Order: sequence, then structure tokens, then C-alpha cells
Amino acid sequence: MVKLNEEGVMAYEDDTINSKNLLAKFAHLTRGKVALSYVHLHSESKVLDFGCGDGDFLSNLSADFGSSKLVGFEPYMEAKKEASALNIYRNWDEITAYCDMNGLFDTVICFEVMEHFSAERQIEAIDKILKVLKADGNFIISVPIEKGLPVIPKNLRRIALHYKGNEEIYTLKNIACSLFGIKNQSLDRLRKGEDFLSHMGFYFEDLEDLLRKKFTITKCSYSPFPKLPYFFNSQVFYQLKPL
Repeated sequence: MVKLNEEGVMAYEDDTINSKNLLAKFAHLTRGKVALSYVHLHSESKVLDFGCGDGDFLSNLSADFGSSKLVGFEPYMEAKKEASALNIYRNWDEITAYCDMNGLFDTVICFEVMEHFSAERQIEAIDKILKVLKADGNFIISVPIEKGLPVIPKNLRRIALHYKGNEEIYTLKNIACSLFGIKNQSLDRLRKGEDFLSHMGFYFEDLEDLLRKKFTITKCSYSPFPKLPYFFNSQVFYQLKPL
């Protein structure tokens, strides 16, 4: 039986790291390990998790570095109990106020967020992040790879869990185009608007082009199989420095 939260939606961790789907569980557990390997902090590091979700990653960081300099921004999801004591804010004005009081962040992390934004909202988010990140700071980001071979098991799983009410998203044509990274009118339409967008039609190279306009990419790797090309992987990680 699928575990649902109070709103009747599957709990995030039960859809990811605790998933009964072994492929999904493996991919998300590996993603978490790779994310931790990208974040190198010291006791004075100020860190912002942009789109921190339920606060799970911040909780993992706080176990090693303490919580006083770890900050989360999450306007949508409620924090889990383990993260309730962390500094997680719902409004961006609170983040800028924090910077006014404490200085800019040494590191901003953003895992599995940008794929839910249109290109216009991605640009807005990037500009916001730049304004709160030190000139020599690190921006660490991961997004899903929604083209290539993993598109097939990913979308078969999504159809099983979320097809009702989303029939126009999970069409055979959209999945086939995603497999080969082809764009069509349906996928273009799914990538527009102010809503929280689905993964369908998101291609990581488009975001990479936007990032290169404001950042230098100092490190890039695929997950969960870093020695294989993107076609066989489900996530891509970037470490960036402001231009």
C-alpha cells in the first residue's frame, strides 16, 4: 500500500530513497551520496539550500557542521520533523534579510529543483542566487536527465503513479521524443508557465546554456554511473563559480 501524507500525496521519501522500485531507490540513494561528495564545508561556511524540500539534505549536513549557518529556502513543501529546528524560510525576502544580517553565502546548493521551472523562472532563480552568493562562492546544482535510455523506466513508473489527470503529459509521442532529446509542440507547451512543471520536456543542456551565461562550470558529472555518458544516467551534477 502506498503511504500518503495528510494531503493525500505520496510522501517524498517514499517516492525516492524508500521507493519499492529498486531502480528508483538506487538512483536516488546514489544521487544523495554524490550530492554530499560535492559539498565541502568548514565550520564557518554559510550554506543556502535553494528549494530544500523537506529539509532532509540540510539535516544530513547539520549532523556534521551544526545548524547555525545552514539555511533553507522552500516555498512549497513542509519540513520533516528532523529538520524543524533548522532555518528554513518560505519567502525570499527572508533570505535577503538573512544576508543583510549575516553576509552572503559561501555555498548555494540546488538539487532537483530547476527542472520544475520554465526557462524564464530558471533565469529569475539564477539571478536571485547570484545576489546572495559570494563572488568566490560555489553554486552546486543537480537536475534530472530527461532524455536517453532512463526515460523509459522513469516514465513507465510515473504513468503507474501519476497518470490519472496527466494523460496529456505521458503520451507515447512525448516519451519517444524524450528518449532521443527531440522537441515538439506538446513538450514546448509543457515547459511554459508559472506553474510547478513536470519533468517531461526538460532537457538539461538548455539549463546548462543558461548557467554558462552567469557561471563557469568547474566540475560536472553524471549519476549513478559517472563513467558512462548521459544517455545511461538519470542525474547530472554541476559545480559552478560566478563569472
